[in-house]
Amino acid sequence: LTEGLLYRLGALRIAGVEAMSPAEVRSLFPMTKGDIANGEKIGEWLFEDLKRLYGEKGFIQYTAEPVPLFKNNPRNPEEGVVDFEVQIDEGKRFTLRSLTIEGEDLSPKQLSEFFVLNVGDVFNERLLKESVARINKAGLFDAIDADRDFTFKADEENATLSLVLNLRKKSASDDH
Repeated sequence: LTEGLLYRLGALRIAGVEAMSPAEVRSLFPMTKGDIANGEKIGEWLFEDLKRLYGEKGFIQYTAEPVPLFKNNPRNPEEGVVDFEVQIDEGKRFTLRSLTIEGEDLSPKQLSEFFVLNVGDVFNERLLKESVARINKAGLFDAIDADRDFTFKADEENATLSLVLNLRKKSASDDH
């Protein structure tokens, strides 16, 4: 096993950001210049934290491409410096065009109690998950999962999203 050089974070350049400020994107970055470069933290920032933030703003097609540039550290020959150029592709901002419930009929009152995300709103993944939590907390239906029990149909041209939820009431035997 040969470890190789220890690399410290150098410059961070972010391109492609339009929906929010580069400062907002950078504020979530868990490292500062001179820190030991940690690929796990960088990946978490790009592919979890920023993906979640963009998902809350309707950008369901967000992608990021980090390009590292490794170089020698003139101040310390036993360490290197890695600069990062991050190219973000936000994609289009999607709105919720329709929400269809299959399997069970919900009253308008139940719909408003359960769903924080409404037709016409900018799609927000966090609000969808909050709606799922409300449905599950009510205990009236089989537990649902935002990824498994919803069908997502995207209209790329109009940047709209149609959701279909497969919902099933708990049977009396499910309580035992």
